Amino acid sequence: MEPFPYRNTGAFLALFLCLTVRHAGAEKLFHSRDHSDIQDLPSRQAQLIQSPEAAQEFLTKYGYVDPVGWEDFDSENVPMPIDENQAPNS
Repeated sequence: MEPFPYRNTGAFLALFLCLTVRHAGAEKLFHSRDHSDIQDLPSRQAQLIQSPEAAQEFLTKYGYVDPVGWEDFDSENVPMPIDENQAPNS
């Protein structure tokens, strides 16, 4: 007696296994999802600066308009750094 009474039993089993694995509930690699984490929401964007007054307000708010008193810095009496780590001469 032959071990398999049907000639195409191996093909049938392979097809059956493929269909079973396909419907086993595996997650698709590329599926639709919510893309809200990468979308630019209007509430998260800064307002456009459309006038000189708005620009001045922005600069004042973040501290860019405070004048620097360069005259107050005493740069003449600052010691020159000693070059301990000089690059080698070629």
